[in-house]
Amino acid sequence: MSKVLNAEEIAIKKEAEQIEKTLTEYLSKVRIKVDKVENADVIEAIDEVFGSRFVSNHNNIYITYEMYSKCLDLIREIGAAYAEEHIK
Repeated sequence: MSKVLNAEEIAIKKEAEQIEKTLTEYLSKVRIKVDKVENADVIEAIDEVFGSRFVSNHNNIYITYEMYSKCLDLIREIGAAYAEEHIK
Protein backbone atom coordinates (compact mmCIF):
# COMPACT_ATOMS: atom_id res chain seq x y z
CA MET A 1 0.00 0.00 0.00
CA SER A 2 1.42 3.41 -0.95
CA LYS A 3 1.51 6.26 1.49
CA VAL A 4 0.44 9.72 0.34
CA LEU A 5 3.35 12.11 0.86
CA ASN A 6 2.98 15.60 2.27
CA ALA A 7 4.68 18.63 0.66
CA GLU A 8 7.80 18.41 2.84
CA GLU A 9 8.24 14.70 2.12
CA ILE A 10 7.80 15.33 -1.62
CA ALA A 11 10.48 18.05 -1.50
CA ILE A 12 12.88 15.75 0.37
CA LYS A 13 12.21 12.93 -2.09
CA LYS A 14 12.87 15.22 -5.08
CA GLU A 15 16.09 16.48 -3.49
CA ALA A 16 17.24 12.90 -2.83
CA GLU A 17 16.48 11.95 -6.44
CA GLN A 18 18.53 14.92 -7.68
CA ILE A 19 21.43 13.96 -5.42
CA GLU A 20 21.27 10.39 -6.73
CA LYS A 21 21.29 11.67 -10.32
CA THR A 22 24.29 13.92 -9.62
CA LEU A 23 26.20 11.10 -7.91
CA THR A 24 25.49 8.76 -10.80
CA GLU A 25 26.75 11.38 -13.26
CA TYR A 26 29.96 12.04 -11.29
CA LEU A 27 30.68 8.40 -10.55
CA SER A 28 29.72 6.94 -13.92
CA LYS A 29 33.36 6.76 -15.06
CA VAL A 30 34.70 5.14 -11.88
CA ARG A 31 35.96 1.61 -12.52
CA ILE A 32 37.89 -0.79 -10.32
CA LYS A 33 39.94 -3.39 -12.16
CA VAL A 34 39.48 -6.95 -10.95
CA ASP A 35 42.59 -9.12 -10.82
CA LYS A 36 41.86 -12.22 -12.93
CA VAL A 37 44.14 -14.50 -10.91
CA GLU A 38 43.28 -13.44 -7.37
CA ASN A 39 39.56 -12.85 -7.97
CA ALA A 40 38.40 -15.55 -10.36
CA ASP A 41 35.26 -16.04 -8.26
CA VAL A 42 34.41 -12.33 -8.54
CA ILE A 43 34.88 -12.46 -12.30
CA GLU A 44 32.63 -15.51 -12.53
CA ALA A 45 29.95 -13.71 -10.49
CA ILE A 46 30.21 -10.58 -12.66
CA ASP A 47 29.84 -12.65 -15.81
CA GLU A 48 26.90 -14.57 -14.33
CA VAL A 49 25.02 -11.49 -13.10
CA PHE A 50 25.94 -8.84 -15.66
CA GLY A 51 27.13 -10.77 -18.70
CA SER A 52 30.08 -10.13 -20.95
CA ARG A 53 29.35 -6.45 -21.60
CA PHE A 54 31.52 -5.62 -18.58
CA VAL A 55 34.54 -7.37 -20.08
CA SER A 56 36.71 -4.91 -22.01
CA ASN A 57 38.11 -5.47 -25.49
CA HIS A 58 41.42 -6.41 -23.83
CA ASN A 59 39.69 -9.06 -21.69
CA ASN A 60 39.93 -6.92 -18.55
CA ILE A 61 37.07 -6.89 -16.09
CA TYR A 62 36.08 -3.88 -14.01
CA ILE A 63 33.56 -3.26 -11.27
CA THR A 64 31.69 -0.11 -12.25
CA TYR A 65 29.51 2.28 -10.31
CA GLU A 66 26.57 1.07 -12.41
CA MET A 67 27.19 -2.49 -11.24
CA TYR A 68 27.55 -1.38 -7.62
CA SER A 69 24.34 0.61 -7.83
CA LYS A 70 22.40 -2.26 -9.42
CA CYS A 71 23.59 -4.63 -6.69
CA LEU A 72 22.42 -2.22 -3.99
CA ASP A 73 19.03 -1.91 -5.69
CA LEU A 74 18.74 -5.69 -5.87
CA ILE A 75 19.65 -6.07 -2.18
CA ARG A 76 17.02 -3.45 -1.27
CA GLU A 77 14.35 -5.21 -3.33
CA ILE A 78 15.17 -8.62 -1.85
CA GLY A 79 15.25 -7.17 1.67
CA ALA A 80 11.89 -5.45 1.21
CA ALA A 81 10.32 -8.61 -0.20
CA TYR A 82 11.74 -10.70 2.62
CA ALA A 83 10.56 -8.25 5.27
CA GLU A 84 7.09 -8.07 3.75
CA GLU A 85 6.82 -11.84 3.78
CA HIS A 86 8.36 -12.56 7.19
CA ILE A 87 7.66 -9.51 9.37
CA LYS A 88 4.06 -9.00 10.28
